[in-house]
Amino acid sequence: MIDLLTGGAEVRNKVATQAGLLQIMEKWKQDERQWKQRRAPYLLYGR
Repeated sequence: MIDLLTGGAEVRNKVATQAGLLQIMEKWKQDERQWKQRRAPYLLYGR
């Protein structure tokens, strides 16, 4: 956290990139969850 305050643009860009990746992963997980809910009648869980 201190790096954010004292570090340069490089550190901030690194943090921003990580946050962006987390958002993309979270959206992907949500999409996958929705897809599974739609397909639930056809899928066998626990395999």
